[in-house]
Amino acid sequence: MPDWLAPFHMPRFNEEEYLKAKMKYVAKKGYTITVPALSDIFHFGKPKPMTDQEKWDWKEKNWGTFSYERQEELEIDMRHKKDRMIAMMGSPTPEVFSKLGAILTA
Repeated sequence: MPDWLAPFHMPRFNEEEYLKAKMKYVAKKGYTITVPALSDIFHFGKPKPMTDQEKWDWKEKNWGTFSYERQEELEIDMRHKKDRMIAMMGSPTPEVFSKLGAILTA
């Protein structure tokens, strides 16, 4: 029997905490426009997600538990996430369009 349920989920909107942080960031550094790279749109070769143990070790800075390759892979991924977050913080996109994007993505 076919599964007629779509993989739909409720859209997630920006929370007040994020909006306050964004206002503070814009007041300090101003707006920046960032053109997304192709790798921001299409994700190829993304590293495997962190396990719960790896998240704990990363937070506690237990670097000895990671292999050299895994630590380098995670550092690159974390740096990319940080860069994308900073780009979102400085984006002049109105809140209405951010909500529209969340609805379309859902």
